Amino acid sequence: MTVDTAPARPLPAATIAVAGVSFRQPLVARLAVDAPITVTHDPDNPHDDHACEVRDQAGQLLGFVPKSLNRRVVARIGHAGTAAGTVVDVLNGTRPGDTVGLRIRLT
Repeated sequence: MTVDTAPARPLPAATIAVAGVSFRQPLVARLAVDAPITVTHDPDNPHDDHACEVRDQAGQLLGFVPKSLNRRVVARIGHAGTAAGTVVDVLNGTRPGDTVGLRIRLT
């Protein structure tokens, strides 16, 4: 794996749409707005050394920061760092079979 060493600008306070939540629908659907979450850099992730996990208060994996933003999140929280955040929105589909989406904000 090639490691990109160019410095990234830290991500300012922003709403982040969490990736990978389609695999964890029951967990995501039970979340409430303002529920606490954590975002943790996972430098040992075999697919992306800038991967950042999003977990609920119980430590259950909800998804990941999108690859397009993860370098900036790592710049904000540090390598092997963790940041607290909250659920901004749980997006329920309008049609049967739609998946539930999740948006968060780092604090």
